[in-house]
Amino acid sequence: MRLVGVENEPLGIVKLADAFRMSEQQDVDLVEIAPQAVPPVCRLMDYGKFKYSEAKKQHEAKLKQKIVQSRKSNSARALTT
Repeated sequence: MRLVGVENEPLGIVKLADAFRMSEQQDVDLVEIAPQAVPPVCRLMDYGKFKYSEAKKQHEAKLKQKIVQSRKSNSARALTT
């Protein structure tokens, strides 16, 4: 498998056992990024921290969203008056 380090540095092609050992040594998770690639691409990362930052980004984007509401006009009523 092709392995990418914690700081996005390429670590080359390594065996699965070596990748697990590296993740345990650095106290991070081994996450499969591109399973369809040949060889598959995995990354060493703190997955909990990644999920937290993604959720925070989504929350901030939701707060910045502008909500547009449209009102349906009652044209039949407008014609009769």
